[in-house]
Amino acid sequence: SGEFAPPLVGPPLTVFIQSNKLMGLICKEKLKQPQVWEDVSHVEGGIIVNIGDMMERWTNCVYQSTLHRVMPTGKERYSVAFYMDPPTDCVVECFESCCSESSPPR
Repeated sequence: SGEFAPPLVGPPLTVFIQSNKLMGLICKEKLKQPQVWEDVSHVEGGIIVNIGDMMERWTNCVYQSTLHRVMPTGKERYSVAFYMDPPTDCVVECFESCCSESSPPR
């Protein structure tokens, strides 16, 4: 575990733009058993959107967050991170459109 960053759940969402076929991004579902790290496949011209805990909460678990990390590949990789979260005094509750009688706010 010392050669790479620990798993992240992160901000509301993380967007990965793959400009080359460099692999290394892996993820796993945090509630699924057994927990297995899976490779995230490269899709030419595609983007990857990773859902974080805040988005899970906003959507009343309609979208579930995943753990993710990048494994070393032995090749150069460039990453630019930008994180944006609501203010610390923000009241976090699920979107009204994600609630119903059969699926009350959690």
